[in-house]
Amino acid sequence: MNPIDFFEAEDGDDNDEDMPTSMTFTFESTPEGSRMIHVTRFSSVEAMEKTIPGMEEGFRAAMPQLDALLEA
Repeated sequence: MNPIDFFEAEDGDDNDEDMPTSMTFTFESTPEGSRMIHVTRFSSVEAMEKTIPGMEEGFRAAMPQLDALLEA
């Protein structure tokens, strides 16, 4: 199986302007292991400000599970 370098997800709910419009995840090798770069695009600064607190909580809960997910 070939490892992936990146993937992008687009928001499927066009009716909610507060949700991110897309998220890109890029994976890079480093001398110490690897690096994940996550870029989220929003429709406006206001949408970002409304969404970031919940996203931060979700990422903090998800990050400890990331190694197992990527190994699968």
